[in-house]
Order: sequence, then C-alpha cells, then structure tokens
Amino acid sequence: MDNGAYAQYRKENPVVNTLLSTYDEIDAHVGTLTNVQLGIYIIFGVLTAYALLRLIFKKKKTPPEDPASTRGQSETPGS
Repeated sequence: MDNGAYAQYRKENPVVNTLLSTYDEIDAHVGTLTNVQLGIYIIFGVLTAYALLRLIFKKKKTPPEDPASTRGQSETPGS
C-alpha cells in the first residue's frame, strides 16, 4: 500500500524515545560527596530536626489574665 515508505522512514529516523533503564551509567550520586553537598545535607537535617522538635514539644501559650479587661463584665451576656 505505501510501498515500504514507512519502513524506509523508520530506518532513516530511528526511535529516539529510549527507556531510561538503558542509561545504566547515569548515577544520581557519585561515590563520594563534596564538602558543599555534605554541608547542605547536614544543615537540612538539623533544620528538619529543629522543626520537628518544635512541633512535638510545642507549649500552649496562654495569654496572661488582665484584671482590667475583666472588670465590669457580667456573667450573662444580656444583662
């Protein structure tokens, strides 16, 4: 029908969409970390631990009672 035009096109233009699993040589982390990377990871870890501790041990802060603000208020709202 197409006289092999599609097969010829595929031969001239191979598939470019190769799977990422074919790139075994790509590594997110090389065997060793640089000092900058290590410093960033340490700072991030310390900040994360600090934030978690602040959330866990969050104290409920109640405002101090002001005797002047309670004067003249009745216990029932309509009277």
